[in-house]
Parts: sequence; structure tokens; C-alpha cells
Amino acid sequence: MPPAVPTKGVVVWLHDLDERDANAFSGLVKPHAPWVTFSCPLANARSVGCREGPTPAWFELDQLPVTEPPQVAPEGLWDSVKAVHERLDYLEQAMSIDSTRILLGGFGQGGALALAAGLAYRKPLAGILSHSGWACQPASELVSLAGSANAAVPIMLISGTEDEMVSAAAAQESARALRTAGMRSVIEKSFEGLEHKMYRSPR
Repeated sequence: MPPAVPTKGVVVWLHDLDERDANAFSGLVKPHAPWVTFSCPLANARSVGCREGPTPAWFELDQLPVTEPPQVAPEGLWDSVKAVHERLDYLEQAMSIDSTRILLGGFGQGGALALAAGLAYRKPLAGILSHSGWACQPASELVSLAGSANAAVPIMLISGTEDEMVSAAAAQESARALRTAGMRSVIEKSFEGLEHKMYRSPR
């Protein structure tokens, strides 16, 4: 058996609305990055406006597609932010790893939560990644985070031009809102023809 590869960093990955296999992302990526530990929490099931019946969700979501940042923060957001912060604190202590070696990211609704939780975290992270997500807080709340420990860390928003759940315009407007609020290293990248998925299927 080959020796275990020492952990050099941690990725906390937050899944999308409706996902029940929180570890799907780590299963896809881990073979390509054996030096990274993945931590993938699962959201509690709750009722949301855009779905019938309870489903794994980080916060209330009235409708899909998401086309722009909201006017008010959604119900349940801060409970999930608190849970993410507790996960980050636990990993730092349990793994004896500095917060600057932890990347916080997510897909869809999880990407939206990654932005909110990352910017509100009291210690600097390695970076924040939102894939097919959006800024789920109004501009007034984002401005209040300009002094955040993570206001200067790399923040990347990835979107697809054919995303049927979260429009590319929502991600682009979110990037503009973050820059306007004072976040100093916001990167926004849109991929032509990409739908609401992690990658484009080969043809």
C-alpha cells in the first residue's frame, strides 16, 4: 500500500439545492488532488418556495431561475453561515491547519452560501469559490463586509451562459456588487454553452 499523502490544504465544499450526496464533488476531484482533504457537509431538509416538499437546502429560495442578487437576505441564511463557520473552526483545530490553507467553495445555492459565509468569517481563508452561484445578500449588507478578514482574498465566480437555474447575468451582477462593496480580488468567468452543471459534457 502506498504511503498516505500528507494533507497540504482543505476544501470545504457546499452542495447545490436538492442534492442528497454531499460527497459527489469530492469523489470527482479527490483522485486528482490527493494532498487535499475535502469536507462536504449536507444541508438539512427544509421546505422552500421553489420546490414541493422538503429538500436539502441551505436557505429559503422562492423561485428559479435566479436572475439577480436579492433585495433582502433569504430566511435561514445566517443559520447556515453559522454552521459553516463551526465547520471551519472544527477543521482548523482537528487538523491543526491554518485558516489560510482552507478554500471555501460551493455549487449553485452552495456557491451563494460560500460567498456569504466566507465574507463573514473572522479569519482569512485561502479563497472563496462560487460555481453557478450568486451573491445572496443585498448591496447594503455587502458594503458592511468591506472590512472583512476575507475582503482581499481571491473570490471567484464561475457561470455558464446556458445555465437554466442561475443566469450568467446573476453571477456577473454579483461580481460587480462585490467589487463595488470593496472586495479587492473578485474574478468572474463565464463559460460559453455551459448549463447548470460542474463541467461541459464531451461531444
